[in-house]
Amino acid sequence: DLYGVTHTNPTIYTIESEAITFTNPTSERTGYTFKGWNPTGIAKGSTGNKTITAQWTEILSTITITTNPAEGGSIEVDGKAFTPGNTVQVGVATTKQVTAVPNEGYGVATWGVSNKDIVNVSGGATVTLKSDGSGSTGTLTANFIGLEYTITFEKQEGTEGTDNVTVRYKNNNYSISPVVAPTRTGYTFGGYYTEAAGAGVQVVSAEGQWVTN
Repeated sequence: DLYGVTHTNPTIYTIESEAITFTNPTSERTGYTFKGWNPTGIAKGSTGNKTITAQWTEILSTITITTNPAEGGSIEVDGKAFTPGNTVQVGVATTKQVTAVPNEGYGVATWGVSNKDIVNVSGGATVTLKSDGSGSTGTLTANFIGLEYTITFEKQEGTEGTDNVTVRYKNNNYSISPVVAPTRTGYTFGGYYTEAAGAGVQVVSAEGQWVTN
């Protein structure tokens, strides 16, 4: 299969034809380098129909795969664990399945590419990585984002104060806003707990500050 490549070599010969040495194609195949013909020619005096095969070598691009932030998650390539910062090779036909695996508290936000003319990705948490066949280099980055959670406070007949807060996981910790304590006539606020009536684990102190457990 010539894949649309043109050439000027003869397609017919006879026993009286001079020896034929095949020349390179006159056009190129995207993403491949021409290696030669097999066989390279036809000797004088040959007979019979011949099949001449074009030999191609795929041009591969070297792609570095990274994560951001590093603690956000890990990478798998073709279903196997992959060390961020290492490289893979892809081309127009040779592809890799790259999966971003978020750590607890993180999700996959986006995939970043250093050169969109070189690296092509499609998909979600798992993408198919390929290149344009130019042999250039590029970088693919899995961008993780801390997930957001909403904490709603049950004030137990109290009023005012913070109704709820948004929590985001970042840098192996949670980013949480301070809490304004509620008020209730005849009562002193004693903090928020994971269970009713002061049972369970205290998560907010009486001063409205988060308690570290």
